[in-house]
Amino acid sequence: MNAAELVALCDAHGIDFVHVAGSSSNTKGVARKRVRTEVEIEAGIGEVVETSRGKESRTSKPKAWSSAELAIAAVGVTALHWAAAQHTIANDRRPDTLRILMCGLRYYANKLATQSNWETVLPKRVERDVKGRRIPGQRRQSAFYVDPLCMLVLDEISFKPAFLAAPHLPAIYMGVEPQTWEDILAPRFVMLQQRYASWYGTGLRTIQRRINGEEEREEVAA
Repeated sequence: MNAAELVALCDAHGIDFVHVAGSSSNTKGVARKRVRTEVEIEAGIGEVVETSRGKESRTSKPKAWSSAELAIAAVGVTALHWAAAQHTIANDRRPDTLRILMCGLRYYANKLATQSNWETVLPKRVERDVKGRRIPGQRRQSAFYVDPLCMLVLDEISFKPAFLAAPHLPAIYMGVEPQTWEDILAPRFVMLQQRYASWYGTGLRTIQRRINGEEEREEVAA
């Protein structure tokens, strides 16, 4: 799902995507500026001066590595681990990157489904009118959910502020009732998230160790 599709989905369910995405705190990198207080506005203070500059604050900037250094450090990292690092750090949504990650997530999801005897399909959300009343004559349908659940792992990373600000968004995204999400899909989603995090962590640790020269020091010590 791309950004435009997610905005349309939020709009159809009364969620102001622009508002929740813009008002959520930046989850990576430099924190946004603090809003001036009424006292500061009355005093004519036009800009809030940042007070935290230490390395422990979110305003600090890590050392910038050149593309060449990163490319050398990434040699030997598997395609899956590298794709997870690209998607998580740089929000890489190129078709090749998403294809690699979706293949890995599908494989793991199908493995879990076989081991734990997951249902093949789940009932979709009940259609309701604007007042929340069930629409008469509407048959409740079922749908396959493994692929959308895998894609949700990737989209949740790309659009994290929106998902943090709207906790019910995953159920809407999956097209299921909130209770179905909470009872059935949420635990499975967490398992897929954990597997993805292991790919990202492995790739990142390998690259960081090479950049920091830890592997060279280990070879010398040996």
